Amino acid sequence: MQMEWATEGEMLLSAASAGAVKLQIRLFGTPEILCCGAPLPRLHSRRALWLLAILALKPGAAIERSRLAGMLWPDSPDTTALHNLRQTASDLRRALGDAADAIASTSARKLSLDLTLTDVDVVAFDTAVTGDSAGLRKAIDLYKGPLLEGCDEPWAVEARDARQELYLGALERLGEECFEGGDPSGAVRYLRLALGTDPYRESMCRTLMKALADCGELAAATEVFRDLRIRLNRDLNTAPDPSTVAAYRALRNTREPKMSSPQIPRPAVHTGRLPAPRTQLIGRDGAISEVARMLQRSRLVTLSGIGGIGKTSLALQVANDLEIQFEHGAVFANLSQLTDPAAVPDAVRELAGVISPQGSLDDLAILQSQLASRRMLLVIDNCEHVLQACASLADALLTACPDLVILATSRHALGLRDEIVWRVPPLSIPDAGHGPSALEDAAKLMEYPATRLFITRAMQASSTFTVSAGSAICILQICRRLEGLPLAIELAAARVTVLTVEQIAQRLDRALLLLTQGDPTVPERHQTLRALIDWSYDLLDDKERALLRGLSVFAGACSLESVTKVIDIDEFEAIELLASLVAKSLVSMQSGSSNTARYRLLDTIRQYASEQLDRSGEGALRSHTHALCFRALAVEARNLVNGPDSSVCLELLPEDHNNFRAALEWARTEGGDRDTGLEIAEGLWRFWNIRGYFKEGRAWLAEFTAHECRPDLRSIRARALNGAGVIAEVQGDYLTARELHLKSLAISRELGDPICIAASLHNLATITIYLGDSSNAGELLEESLALRRETGDERGIAGSLGHLGLLAHGKGDFDTAATLFQESLEIFRRLGDHRWMASVLNNLGGVEFERGNTLTADDLFEECVEITRRLGDRRATAVALTNLASTARKRGDLRTALSCSVESLEISDEIGCRPSVADALNGLAALAAAVSNHLLAARLWSAASEVRSEIGAAMESAEQRRHDDTIAASRCANADNASFDRAWREGARMTAGEALAYASEIEKQLAAGYLLLVSGS
Repeated sequence: MQMEWATEGEMLLSAASAGAVKLQIRLFGTPEILCCGAPLPRLHSRRALWLLAILALKPGAAIERSRLAGMLWPDSPDTTALHNLRQTASDLRRALGDAADAIASTSARKLSLDLTLTDVDVVAFDTAVTGDSAGLRKAIDLYKGPLLEGCDEPWAVEARDARQELYLGALERLGEECFEGGDPSGAVRYLRLALGTDPYRESMCRTLMKALADCGELAAATEVFRDLRIRLNRDLNTAPDPSTVAAYRALRNTREPKMSSPQIPRPAVHTGRLPAPRTQLIGRDGAISEVARMLQRSRLVTLSGIGGIGKTSLALQVANDLEIQFEHGAVFANLSQLTDPAAVPDAVRELAGVISPQGSLDDLAILQSQLASRRMLLVIDNCEHVLQACASLADALLTACPDLVILATSRHALGLRDEIVWRVPPLSIPDAGHGPSALEDAAKLMEYPATRLFITRAMQASSTFTVSAGSAICILQICRRLEGLPLAIELAAARVTVLTVEQIAQRLDRALLLLTQGDPTVPERHQTLRALIDWSYDLLDDKERALLRGLSVFAGACSLESVTKVIDIDEFEAIELLASLVAKSLVSMQSGSSNTARYRLLDTIRQYASEQLDRSGEGALRSHTHALCFRALAVEARNLVNGPDSSVCLELLPEDHNNFRAALEWARTEGGDRDTGLEIAEGLWRFWNIRGYFKEGRAWLAEFTAHECRPDLRSIRARALNGAGVIAEVQGDYLTARELHLKSLAISRELGDPICIAASLHNLATITIYLGDSSNAGELLEESLALRRETGDERGIAGSLGHLGLLAHGKGDFDTAATLFQESLEIFRRLGDHRWMASVLNNLGGVEFERGNTLTADDLFEECVEITRRLGDRRATAVALTNLASTARKRGDLRTALSCSVESLEISDEIGCRPSVADALNGLAALAAAVSNHLLAARLWSAASEVRSEIGAAMESAEQRRHDDTIAASRCANADNASFDRAWREGARMTAGEALAYASEIEKQLAAGYLLLVSGS
């Protein structure tokens, strides 16, 4: 049941005076808050102070209330956290007194800190620390200790670490400036202050040692190095960076007398053999540091990953950065053009600049002999096609050359002991739903490596290329579709010379044909995306190729069980082959629900493998077995969603939703099987209904119920029609829903299926109630209940009892309704059916509300929301939120009512649940009237009325009378019928999105001090 009760009563405006009150917030060290120069009064909870701190850390930014609630109460249910936030915000505003306006409500769902009324030390610090030397000194003065000392919440720790890093950076910069400016004593002062905060920062230790040496304090410089070495060994089990050791040795060599000794000639060394980077490496700063750290822990590090991920570019940048730390520099051995594994030692010898002496030594022995005494970084690039030869060479060199460090790149690990394999990740992309939405947001794309790479390369390709709001969205789509693969992004960016970004985005379904214009100076396989994947595919054996082709039939990720069924392969053989493809970076493994592994292909790899599948002639067979596999899963899901394990099922189904869609797409093709599609759709309709996939679910059900099926599947067709009717009902399409349920009932009666007959009767009763015919509804429900009692269908019995309770509620017989609801609830509790428990709890809340037990109703609605959120039942969550708004309005808590109404409307509009949209709009209208904004109330009521009229949803007579009385009272309070009528006409054209925008007006009026005098209802 979804009900909305408008509160009647006179409204009183009590506008709070707004003044320019100075609020001082000090967060460094022990937090201190001053209002008009006086300390902040004692707060009821530390959370109020933390709320103020969070807003201060993002000055001027509007933060979602849901996000604030999650940060402050991460372990509480969403509704509890939001309730706590409302109470805490009220407590904070009361404590701030005249400065309360500093906490601004920019919309119904957001809070921010008004900087015109506040002075925040962390804001001043953030500004100063990015400035010149004077600014840096100011920032250091502002830093009175760790930010929010004593608060160990994750958000506070993150902010504290960030500010400490800025503080240390400022001290280091000032120290370096003093040192370079000839003031070593000033440098010592700043750097000792910094090391008191972070004693492990080696860059500062190096500068401090030099500054102390310049001050003539060589012993103190030696002590700095000694203390650092002891700390690193004791606390981190590591040693100083080679550059730190080199700096220390250089100081000793320049300050201590040298003993003469004969010069020992060193072997000829060829240094400076690193290719200079042709373009800037974008988005890999963290990766460069990570690889550098790994090279300190191991003498062999292998960068692995799919072709085009940027292994070579990363290795080159790391080598260029670290070359100075190696006495004999770094060399780069590119083996991409090598075809003979036996030639690997000779190729590396030449590229390393090792001269082959006269004699019979082979290339490996020469390398071992010549490199044995060298401290050198050797980069071996493109090992995958001569993998065993590279592994043997690396093993031999590391054994014979104790100071040699090897950085390899390969799509497969070398497989040696002590090897660290680091899989190079794709470039990061903004999360879905967080892309730019306006022109001024386009610049934000430059904050993300993937989109920054596209924009940078596009500008290099075309001097006229610019980014607009429209193209920003498309750039984001391109980078997401290419999944952050650098080479693919660069190839796509090169196409801006002939296509707009919108056109590029539209053509990525055929990326292998589009992305073909590469750099002619790089190896041929890196010039086109197809050539790159050809190279990897050719290195596979026959079984690996067959599995890769088969995996292309999956849409998104898949489980091991699905792989074995679709590709008809033994589980352990599948594990071995998947392990090989994962190691070769062609398949990625990720963790799914219930800690199960799932496997997926990058979209570009999937396109390529799909082409190979079609060429092999296996495409039709694999598509068929894929559909049969997911038909079985859909049938299993149908049974689980109706049982006590529904929450587990609802967590698992979204992982394979794209695979179900792919199976349904195949089923309706000319070569597909519509009956298989019917079974899949019938198995999934409950999932679609619960998770809000109304439009999609109805479309699939209409597709596969429109035609006759095999005789043995007629009961499945009847159930599918019933499911389609349920979804149509949720959308408010009551006439279509009735037609679908009547078709289902007719087939079920022909088949003599009592369970399906009872379900159709039950749902027909619901529709007749919505259409205002409650007398017929009672007969239908009684017949349904009798059938369910005959078959012993406990879940069905509980459902029928609950609907009979709704019927009694509509007639005003609240005692009978409560009895029926309690009986229904007991059965669902015994069965462990949480989804239907939530539904009955919601209905019981409605009865208690009508009885005047507002607090009891509130508790029941809260419990309902908690369950439905946990289950992911968005429609039921929206219903309960609207009811929570009603109880909040009745007790005068308009802020809570507004928050619940807004969230309900957002959910209902997003999932397309039009009855819930109408109820949420009515709730917002009642709130607008409660703050005396009667014209806005008229618009919102009209919008709700229009929705109800379109879907043919009538209110119960008693509810309609209360609704009409509330509107009449608002019209009377407005005192201008013409303006009220005009607003009503305008509201008839209002969308849900426009209504949400108007909600901010209500929020502003609440913030200004509008109060409700409750006088009944």
